[in-house]
Amino acid sequence: MQSNLKTKEMFILRALEKILNDKEIKRSYHSQLKRACEAALGVQLQIIKALLTVVTSQYVEVHEGTVLMAVRTCYNIFLASKNLVNQTTARATLTQMLNVIFTRMENQALEAEVNAEIQNNAINTSQNEKVIIENDIKSMKSLKVEDEVSRIKKFYFELSSYHHDTNK
Repeated sequence: MQSNLKTKEMFILRALEKILNDKEIKRSYHSQLKRACEAALGVQLQIIKALLTVVTSQYVEVHEGTVLMAVRTCYNIFLASKNLVNQTTARATLTQMLNVIFTRMENQALEAEVNAEIQNNAINTSQNEKVIIENDIKSMKSLKVEDEVSRIKKFYFELSSYHHDTNK
């Protein structure tokens, strides 16, 4: 059904362009028809500009089917239009839209990699910190034991000195 609709649109556009290029249209009594045809071609240009604005906007997110529809619309205008300005604008718009789309896709992939790396680093850091804390606790326990041993030795030495002095 969509291809049938597109065929009709292309037929209408070509008919309008043919009417505009016809020598008869240049006569004064055909001016109203000429203005209507020019307006229709101007609408194509406005559609191209609007699609470019939406797809390349930082503030509007366009996804999947909508992006595809915007690209197809520009491509169809490029193919169907005999108007050189509209063709050139549609081609430039397609190029710009696709560049923006692929740049965003590459940036999202890079951002996902960076986020995964940050998450891995956080996990590794947590594990490293845990090992460091466990080692610190072991060291503290070891120091406490050594301190206790030193205190006991000192106490024993003092006691034995005292005992030695009282025996004299």
